[in-house]
Amino acid sequence: MINAVQVYCYTDTRIMKSFLALIKVLYNTDCISDQAIIYWHQKGAKPNGKQHFLKATEGLVKVSARGEFPSWADRSSSRSRTRTTRSRRLSLELIFG
Repeated sequence: MINAVQVYCYTDTRIMKSFLALIKVLYNTDCISDQAIIYWHQKGAKPNGKQHFLKATEGLVKVSARGEFPSWADRSSSRSRTRTTRSRRLSLELIFG
């Protein structure tokens, strides 16, 4: 999913600066995990604008790799599956229109 967001942001330069914000939304709505972000950063990034996107997420990856949750991470383990599914659907609609 991160690769899809990366390619989408790369193809529309108007939203390229929003990449980190989109990753935060996906993380906060349980669409992607911190492990997925770290893996993408280390091995999975697409070549399209790779250096730009890696630099944008560098701080986030350093914090996640240490096992600390970023200050914007407001994840609650008591969310219901319905709410999580609705949030994921809403996030995807916001990202992909």
